[in-house]
Amino acid sequence: MIYTITLNPSIDYYIKVDNIKLGDINRFDDYHYVAAGKGINCSKVLNVLGIDSKAIYFSGNSTGKYIDRHLKEYPHISTCPIENISGATRINVKVIGNNETAFNSIGPEIDENAKKDLLEIIDTFEEDDYMIISGSLAKNVDTDYVKQICLKASERKTKVILDVPNIKLDDLKQLDIYLIKPNIDEFRHLLDNDEIHFGNYRDYIHLLHETNVENVLLSLGSKGAYYSGNGKKYEVTNPKVELYTSVGAGDSLLASFVGKIVTGSSVEEALKYSGAVATAMVMSEDLPSLESIEKVSSQINLIEDI
Repeated sequence: MIYTITLNPSIDYYIKVDNIKLGDINRFDDYHYVAAGKGINCSKVLNVLGIDSKAIYFSGNSTGKYIDRHLKEYPHISTCPIENISGATRINVKVIGNNETAFNSIGPEIDENAKKDLLEIIDTFEEDDYMIISGSLAKNVDTDYVKQICLKASERKTKVILDVPNIKLDDLKQLDIYLIKPNIDEFRHLLDNDEIHFGNYRDYIHLLHETNVENVLLSLGSKGAYYSGNGKKYEVTNPKVELYTSVGAGDSLLASFVGKIVTGSSVEEALKYSGAVATAMVMSEDLPSLESIEKVSSQINLIEDI
């Protein structure tokens, strides 16, 4: 089973406004809202691919209940909401237009009972399960708690996949990580090195492998992705496409890569397919279709880095 854990879920409210005028009334009639948060996004992408997952997330008040109802519409997602009585699940506002803009709430405080409940759920995981823990951290959830989650999963011999922006290199030395997926900004933060850029990031990948990180999938935005693991290194390049929104692109890359690996694909096949899913995602209003993924799949290039 693939488990996704979202520590700070949200309702993402999308509005389309070409030109925002600060200090004035901005009217719009093009909008939609969806259940979100990075782990939930991963489950939704896996659903598109027909791959089962269980979405575990903190759920507070009426906004949390909306997420519970929304996810029941996806046949390949089973839900495991953890009630958080300390506050309502957050709402984020995503503005689509000439300048993509987001207003993301910090989120509610997570109460101790909810945190305890999550750890107890992880005690039910089994060997060869996969756990994707991703997204921002809500109030009262820190990196020490994330490490508790990872260590508990490792005790169950569950493969741990990490996509949390607050983690540092020293934290990884204490964990057993199957896969980590930072973007370039998170990679700088992880290594506490502002000198890392698109031209030299390869020089620093080995620092992650020198901890207990088995695989690295570095998201490079429009430039594609870079993979390093099991003695193999690959650059994934994507075609130039018309951008609708970049929201969820990294989650699509991660979810589809893990999903293809779980269902028996080679690393090379999984990388090419995940590049296609991420590309199709940025062109889509919500989730990409299998048809759109297929359309761009032939345009994904995989280059071995020797």
